[in-house]
Parts: sequence; structure tokens; C-alpha cells
Amino acid sequence: MHVTGLKCDDKHGEATVIFPSDDPLFRGHFDYQPILPGVALVDAVVQIVSQVSGKRLRLQRISNVKFFQVVQPEQAIGLQFDWSMQEGFVKVQARWDFKPEQKIAALSCELVEETT
Repeated sequence: MHVTGLKCDDKHGEATVIFPSDDPLFRGHFDYQPILPGVALVDAVVQIVSQVSGKRLRLQRISNVKFFQVVQPEQAIGLQFDWSMQEGFVKVQARWDFKPEQKIAALSCELVEETT
């Protein structure tokens, strides 16, 4: 995953993400026409919010997720997200789009700090 143009303040963020064709996520999903597994979009949100929050976060709960379109290798996709620190977790609302404004996925979730 390549993240570019990451901009974030204490409530909102956006980035452009490209999943390269040699990413292992595409192996076997599907050989004749590779598409990105939806779980990769969820995991990317966790990774990006972890980066902007400065915390090692993991997914605690998904309250809603919808997938509308497939993502193929090398496609530039946009992520917009709202995040807020709550007591004990980070609440996230995220939306993935192709440019211009073609919805790929929407996600509402809660992240918690990893304990080691």
C-alpha cells in the first residue's frame, strides 16, 4: 500500500492510496482479474488512523461497512475520514472514493490501542 497526500487535523483526514499490482493481497483474488479484498480497505483505515493518532491501534468493532465497487491493482483511490478520541477507543467514519466522487466503500468502526 502506498499512501500519498495524507492530510489530517484532530478531527478529519484524507489521503490517496494505491495498492500495487505485486501486493500479496491480489494473489488468488482473482487470477483472471485481480481485485482488492474488501478487508484490505478496512485494514488500511486502521493503519492510516494509527499513523495520524500516533498510537498502535487495532480494530475493535465494525458497526457498519458497505462495499459499492471493486478496486483493481494500481488504481488511485481517495480516503476521507473523520476520527475522534473517545474514552478507551477511537471512533472512525471513513469513505473510499474514486475520483471524482464514485463511492467505493463506507465504514464506521471503533479502534482500540494495542496492548503488548
